[in-house]
Amino acid sequence: MSLNDILDNLFPAGHSVAVANQVITGEVQSALGTVAVLGTTDAAAIDHAMALALSRFILDTMEQHPGRPLVFLVDTRGQAL
Repeated sequence: MSLNDILDNLFPAGHSVAVANQVITGEVQSALGTVAVLGTTDAAAIDHAMALALSRFILDTMEQHPGRPLVFLVDTRGQAL
C-alpha cells in the first residue's frame, strides 16, 4: 500500500504532505480540524539528518500552531549505523 493510499484512507477529508529524503511532513484534515503529520517512508533507516528534520518540524508546529495534534507515521527498518 502506498503512502498516498494510506493517507487517503486515514484522512478522506484531505491531506497535503511532502516527502523529502524519506521524511514525511505536512497537514491532514480530520473531523476535529487540521492535524500535523510527520514520519518516515520506504523502510527508511533513520539517521541524524532525518531525526533533525523530524524534530525541526515538531518544534515549528508547536511554535506556529500551539496545541495542534501530531500524528507520527513510521515505515522504518531501524536506525542507520
